[in-house]
Amino acid sequence: MPESVIATSDGRLPEAVLSGYAFVGPDVVFGEDGRRARGDEVSGGHDGAYTSVTRTATSASIGTDANGAARLYLYRAGARWAVGSSLIELAEWAHASGHPLDRDDDQLASFLLEGTIGSQLVSDRTVFRQIRLVPVGATVAINAGRRKQFRVEPPAATPAWESYGGLLRQALWEIASRTRTLLESDVPLVADVTGGRDFRIVLAALRAGNGSDAPFGDRVRFRADRRRPEAVAATEAMSEAFGLQLNQTGRVRRAEVDPRWGFDQWRRDELGVYGPIYPYRTSTPELLLSGTGGEAHRRVYKSPSMESVLMQSVPDGMAQTTVTSLVAAMDASTAEAIGEVPDARMWHFRAFRERFHGGRTALRQPVFAPLTSSTLRRASRLRDPSGELGTQITVDVIRNLAPELLEVPLEPGAKPFPARQVLGATTVSPKRVVSGTVYGTSPMPPAAEQAGSVLEPFREAFDAVVPRVLEAGVLPREVVDRARTVVDGAARVDRFAHASDGQVVGTVLLAGEVLRLT
Repeated sequence: MPESVIATSDGRLPEAVLSGYAFVGPDVVFGEDGRRARGDEVSGGHDGAYTSVTRTATSASIGTDANGAARLYLYRAGARWAVGSSLIELAEWAHASGHPLDRDDDQLASFLLEGTIGSQLVSDRTVFRQIRLVPVGATVAINAGRRKQFRVEPPAATPAWESYGGLLRQALWEIASRTRTLLESDVPLVADVTGGRDFRIVLAALRAGNGSDAPFGDRVRFRADRRRPEAVAATEAMSEAFGLQLNQTGRVRRAEVDPRWGFDQWRRDELGVYGPIYPYRTSTPELLLSGTGGEAHRRVYKSPSMESVLMQSVPDGMAQTTVTSLVAAMDASTAEAIGEVPDARMWHFRAFRERFHGGRTALRQPVFAPLTSSTLRRASRLRDPSGELGTQITVDVIRNLAPELLEVPLEPGAKPFPARQVLGATTVSPKRVVSGTVYGTSPMPPAAEQAGSVLEPFREAFDAVVPRVLEAGVLPREVVDRARTVVDGAARVDRFAHASDGQVVGTVLLAGEVLRLT
């Protein structure tokens, strides 16, 4: 049974375990070794990117990080059920076990939608009718007995007595304390310096969490793109002002990963879930300090409803029955899960686009992104539930952690923070920053024995499934032909021009897997 299959109806209760990394208070916990060193179980609902199991004598609870960067899937057919962290590997388990598994052609077609909504699942339904995505923030509780029973428990609601100011204060403390923990640890750190707004978040966290007089560049490797002349002046000015020491030689070396291993990882985590293809190329033990995550605090989908968002992405030739099915599935997922976020557009973006696109990097290497703080997102839901205030949450964070950064000039062409948001920023009294502990270490994937094409395994798999896909007719011939052109061209230069170009290739690979397993 694959390691990603965590629990089954006819198996034993799973033991307590942590897979991935978690931020718990000011502490950072890496994997099972870190959990054991810390001496306590890690439940679902913390920040990071992980799946975990907590135990009592007669029950188990399976959860993920609060934002669902790591995912859970639930297989259910009659009395048979299973929980896993990989869609494809859970389907393979069902197939190998002789359990029912049927394909859903409408969900396969969802990856032909145009625009960002079609880049990932649009609902909790998958290409396998018996497998559903567990909603973001939910846990699966299992009770032991002659016939084990499970239930999906939604995330706890924010108490009515919570306030924006109180949650913002707690989030700022977590951000600053976790930053101090990382700065005082042996974990190698890296950050991308830009002249735009995102890096201001990283720098604000560093300034708030710093407990020494040493230049930041002594502890963090700061990368800046010299090929962007419009950003050079702004990044160099920040480097000089804040001791960043741009583009210094790294203290650790990147290693090329084995292309086959990289393909297997992509297949396990992203096939059937997230469309664009970002091949694995190199690995590093560095933890990335990131300013991403701001989109989840503002409304990205501008259309009046989620149905209209989807309808704008329907390609020519898609059957109306398919469109109707996708809309119904999307509406059902929203109706079941929406609670504290009254705007369905905000909820759907966080639960799908931000979860899969935003969480992709966090699954591949450790990431600390202050704006993805689950406490901050709860605060955001109280302050701006419809996302109409744009970057207000980002401004509030910078205003409290390092207000001087709101005055640092941005690179030419970058969007400034609106003056009304700067003037209207919420300020809170800070909590005392503390130093936490790093438990465990981040594992490194196997290095390649020799250099090889990272896209060759994709082309080999594509060649293997095309006859099956064409014979079954589950995708239009023109889609398969377009995918052939893309994969052949990309293989020649060992890269897709853009990750989104690879989506059509992944869709054909997904169709092949579905036909093999159903």
